[in-house]
Amino acid sequence: MLRPFVLLQPESITEAVTALAGAGDETRVIGGGTSLMVLMKGGVYTPSSLISLKRIPGMNRIATMPDGGTRIGALVTQRQVESDPVVRSRYPILVEAESRVGNVRVRNMATLVGNLTHADYQSDPPPALLVLGASVEVTGPAGQRTIPLKDFFLGPYQTTLQPGEIATAVLLPPPAGGAPGAYLKYTTRSAADRPCVGVAVQLCRNGDVLGRLRVALGAVAGVPWLVEGLEEKVRQRPLTAELLAEIGHLAAAGVEPLSDLRGSAGYKKQMISVFVRRAIAQAWEKAGLCQEVS
Repeated sequence: MLRPFVLLQPESITEAVTALAGAGDETRVIGGGTSLMVLMKGGVYTPSSLISLKRIPGMNRIATMPDGGTRIGALVTQRQVESDPVVRSRYPILVEAESRVGNVRVRNMATLVGNLTHADYQSDPPPALLVLGASVEVTGPAGQRTIPLKDFFLGPYQTTLQPGEIATAVLLPPPAGGAPGAYLKYTTRSAADRPCVGVAVQLCRNGDVLGRLRVALGAVAGVPWLVEGLEEKVRQRPLTAELLAEIGHLAAAGVEPLSDLRGSAGYKKQMISVFVRRAIAQAWEKAGLCQEVS
């Protein structure tokens, strides 16, 4: 049962930041509210007030930025991201990940920014966003700043947001020319469940050899995990079964999984290797010659 709370509805981000600064510790910002309302109804969290972003102009927009990147506002739902023609043409790996989130009812309410600020390690979008090089736009008492997504998460349900700060958008860089990707989600219970392992891959193919390669993992460690140092070991090598096995092994070796209801740490290690190989193979089949980017 919900306990009474005060709902504040500012009409600008400046008003929202001011309201958050003056409202006390038991105040939360609400966008879609899918995760927050579950916690409140279950009595896990009982805020004294909520600050809604719904009256702030532009928060529900997906826009192209001057540098050619894309800005996804804090009220853009996951279904909007999944369906948007610009996102579908420029960032198909993100569309793949979004299409695997819960079900359509959930995606029609839940926001992408809210998903990130909730910081549930068993989540589909973060691995795809990590390989895309996404950042989070944040506004607070000291002004606006941008946090690379790989630095945004501290642990399960913990982020680097400072007191008084509000996440206002996800920022995507211009898409890598011709670099395809794949997102695979492995569940041990039902297709709509949170993943036991999520794997996002983006690669660049130069003929029969690998160019750039990015691999990110979800639902295994306490934070979404970008596999570091992998590209240097495999770049400009032919993609053979042996190399796929090596990459899978390297990806699994670089992370210490958490055991949970969906799989033990040892089981997740095995599944990381399997699904990294599968995701790379899928991305490889989509790839032609592509433009290398830094």
